[in-house]
Amino acid sequence: MTDSIPADTPALRLGVYKLPTAETALVQTLLRLYASSGACRWIYASAPPYDALLADGSTPEGQSHELDGMATVVLRLTRKSENTSHELLERPIRPDRFQQWLQSVERDLRRTAAPPGSASGARFRLLRWPPAAMLHDNAENIRLATLLSRRYLSARELAAISRQPEAACLEFIQALQSARLLRAEDSAAASSLVQPASNAPQAQPQTQAPKRFFNIGLIQNIRKRLNF
Repeated sequence: MTDSIPADTPALRLGVYKLPTAETALVQTLLRLYASSGACRWIYASAPPYDALLADGSTPEGQSHELDGMATVVLRLTRKSENTSHELLERPIRPDRFQQWLQSVERDLRRTAAPPGSASGARFRLLRWPPAAMLHDNAENIRLATLLSRRYLSARELAAISRQPEAACLEFIQALQSARLLRAEDSAAASSLVQPASNAPQAQPQTQAPKRFFNIGLIQNIRKRLNF
C-alpha cells in the first residue's frame, strides 16, 4: 500500500534511455494508467531532469555507469538469465512488477526529500554510491560514504565512527540528502529496536499482495499492437 500523498505534490519524472520504440510506448501507456488510477504519481519525461531512468541493460551503452549520474535511480531492462540485481527488471515488462518498482522508488524519493535541517538527529543510509563530482576525490568523503553504505547512521554517530567533526558529517549528509541519495531509517523499524525482548513467540506479519491498478486485457491488447 502506498503512503498518502498530498494532491498538490509534484509528479516524479521517469525517462528512458535508448529503449526500443515499442517498450517506450508501453512505458508511456502504463504511466498514464497508473496516474489515472492513483497507483503512483509519475509522468513520462522526454528530457532531463529525471528522478528515475529506465535503460536497456542488454546493450553496452545501457550498462554504462555514466547513466547513474543522469537520475537518482536507474533501472535496467534485461533478459531473465541476466537478472541478478534488484536494479534489473526482466523482459518483457510486467505491469505489476513495474508498478511495484515505481511505488518503491516513489516512497524512497518522497522520504528523502524532507528538509535537510532534520538530518542532525535522523539516521540515514546510502541509496546508491554518490557521483565522483560530489566526493571530489576526497578520502574523508569516500570514508563517510562507505560508512553510510553499510548501515543507518546519524551525523553524530557518523562523526564518532569516522572521527570527523560532527558539523562536517552533517554537511555531507545534507548534501547527499539534497541529491536524493539517502534513505531515511523507517520510524517503525527504529522503534522496534528498543522494544524489550520477549520469550513469547512473535506472530509473523501477514503480507498483503499489492493492489493492481491496471486492466490485464488492455495491456495484452497493447502488447499485440506493439508486436510483443
